[in-house]
Amino acid sequence: MDQQIESAARIFEEVEKIRRGCDAKLSHLEKNRRCLDCGKDWMPKKFEPCPECGSKETRLMKKRRKCKDCGHVWEPSALGVCPWCGSSSSEPNPKDDPYIRQVAVPRLIGEEEFYEEQLREMVNSHPAWPWAKQVQGAGLTTIGRIIGKTDITRVNTNSEMWAHCGFGVVLKCLSCEHIWTKGDSCPKCGSTDIIGVPQRKRAGQTITYDAQLQSNCVMLGESLMMAGVRKRCANCHESYSSAMVRCATCETVYTKSKKTNQCPKCGGTKAEWTGKCPFCGTKGKVEYAISPYGQYYLDQKEIHSALPPAHCHNRAFRHMIKLFLSHFWQTWREAEGLPAPPPYVFGILKHPDGHLISPWDMVKEPVAAR
Repeated sequence: MDQQIESAARIFEEVEKIRRGCDAKLSHLEKNRRCLDCGKDWMPKKFEPCPECGSKETRLMKKRRKCKDCGHVWEPSALGVCPWCGSSSSEPNPKDDPYIRQVAVPRLIGEEEFYEEQLREMVNSHPAWPWAKQVQGAGLTTIGRIIGKTDITRVNTNSEMWAHCGFGVVLKCLSCEHIWTKGDSCPKCGSTDIIGVPQRKRAGQTITYDAQLQSNCVMLGESLMMAGVRKRCANCHESYSSAMVRCATCETVYTKSKKTNQCPKCGGTKAEWTGKCPFCGTKGKVEYAISPYGQYYLDQKEIHSALPPAHCHNRAFRHMIKLFLSHFWQTWREAEGLPAPPPYVFGILKHPDGHLISPWDMVKEPVAAR
């Protein structure tokens, strides 16, 4: 069964990759623009010379552009300039690929849906699914991707599961910066001044994990976040989204969209949105959990609240994924009849058992699951 899931997941991901490439190609063509001065086509944000030295060797970063010659960094314009004449005057000139839009994309969507349905049927009868289906945010497709890339008979501890998925720890020598996996001293220089660092890709070194599986685990973590964490007003504790507005006539709060542009109470179309809570008018949101894994994420954020917000989120997000992988590994091993030893900190270091989080404490129906 695991071999079939592996094949189904691999074919599904390949078809999905081709379909996304076609969608990206069509989106890229729709952004094409035409220069009003020279009449040639160019893509927005592709080219912009350095305002300091005039060099054309610049590269676009996430939100800024950097000159490769003088190192100047500046806020780029919304569209950039024409690479042929340097003019900023342009007009939209979208293009299309009829073959990709009319032939390739519909065919790929049908193939993608077929293989995804095959994968979901296989996972639905897998021994690891009875526990995973009770976790809010764990879907058949995502679990199938993880099962298809994991040989549970070779992963004997939860630490090996983390290392296989790219969430383990490797050793780094502080003297020569050599990276290795096991040992008390550096195999290159013999130094014992070492630290543990997370697994990641490094230039010139072979990775020791499945990079695609690591990406799948991040997708799983985002799904757990979406299903387990919500935001609400810090003052009145009412949940609201950016699409909710307050009617200027009767002060009724409703969700505004293209289909429902009118107030459901008075029929008015004048509404105000200021980025604040439509119920009490204050600004600021707080997060709250609606699932056990969401609560664990918020608890980890509270523990690491002294860090910068992005670092705090990344650390709590990583801990949440590692906790799920540990629970998934344990329930999968038990369902297959294989030994599932306790985690290292409890089995070897003998930490108090009261701190151990059971997989059945993190599901929607823990009593029925037992």
